[in-house]
Amino acid sequence: MVVSLAVGVPKLAPAQGGPPPRPGERVQVRITGPEDAPVGLRCAGLVADVVGDTIVLGQPRSCPLGSYVADLRVARGDRGSRLAHTGIGFVGGALAGGVIARISAGDGCQIEGCDDGDLVIGIMTVVGTAAGAVIGALVGAALPAGPQWLTETATRPLRVAGVNVHPELRLSFDERRDR
Repeated sequence: MVVSLAVGVPKLAPAQGGPPPRPGERVQVRITGPEDAPVGLRCAGLVADVVGDTIVLGQPRSCPLGSYVADLRVARGDRGSRLAHTGIGFVGGALAGGVIARISAGDGCQIEGCDDGDLVIGIMTVVGTAAGAVIGALVGAALPAGPQWLTETATRPLRVAGVNVHPELRLSFDERRDR
């Protein structure tokens, strides 16, 4: 229960069958047809247009030109940076570990004649702070990061538009004879 509150309760199927992708949104696709298409190919691109139920991918894209039927995943929202999550976990864990270690150290030595109480308190606090920092950083690194990909429930027509341009420069060192 505590872990689910700290990590967050995942949303169950937040956008299954949600609104169609909008121009400019990033999509990941898996081509499922027709038979002469590269079925199973996974590629990505930016939505250039939505015409009826057809998604048109423009530049930049990693899909080959053509018309396909595809399963889509749309990037909607951002779950933050893994580096930020790790940093926040590190600092929060270090604070929590240090406080817990200091409280559990109490007065240090409880034995009659012990004069190392301050040393024991210091060692326990440093070890607790380090352990808390490591655990907090690991928990922060385990949190989801990056774009939140939402899967469309229906297979959609996909058209990959564009022109493949291959700039070329040709040099000839032969003399021109028609001068």
